[in-house]
Amino acid sequence: RPTGFAEAAQRFLSTAKFVRCDVQDISTDRLLRRSAGDKAASQAERRLTLIGCGSLGGFLIDVLARHGFGRLLLIDREILHPSNLARHVLGWPWLYRHKAEGLTELLRQHLPETAVGFEPQDFREQTAWKRLVELDAALTIMATGDTNSELTLSRHCNRGDVGACVFTWLEPNLAGAHLVYQPRGGRSLECLHEDNGAGHILY
Repeated sequence: RPTGFAEAAQRFLSTAKFVRCDVQDISTDRLLRRSAGDKAASQAERRLTLIGCGSLGGFLIDVLARHGFGRLLLIDREILHPSNLARHVLGWPWLYRHKAEGLTELLRQHLPETAVGFEPQDFREQTAWKRLVELDAALTIMATGDTNSELTLSRHCNRGDVGACVFTWLEPNLAGAHLVYQPRGGRSLECLHEDNGAGHILY
């Protein structure tokens, strides 16, 4: 009964000892211990680049950043429009600002110990490309869904200009999702196209 439960709860609370703890501890060190265990120290030095900060890219970086990467670089030239709000992790305060900038601010709020930088332009622009190469990320994720951009980055990865790359995109109407991994120096996406020229990628 409600009255009996309230009496029992009151008896328990009157004798129990409570210890205050910080439930907001999302420090990089704690995140590393949870995700990497004994490898936490080395994980903190790892670097990640995201190209494409749309609905898919924004979700991915929000999740991956919590795995303890020490440095992040976000690259995207697009701005956040009202039509993006239904699917994007960013809200209305970031409207008409660059998506890369908004995600950078969001990550800095959630993960103040992680170094996050951004470039509000196409990754093929000189400034953005220079920063991408200088970061020498262990992994570069491309979530633009643009074939020309994917092929360009894939060629650079094949030549060893950048580290391992992941290409990911969603099919229209969420009919499917794709994830293609290419190690540094590995076969480019062009090598995975069918000989019949249909443009289908084999993976």
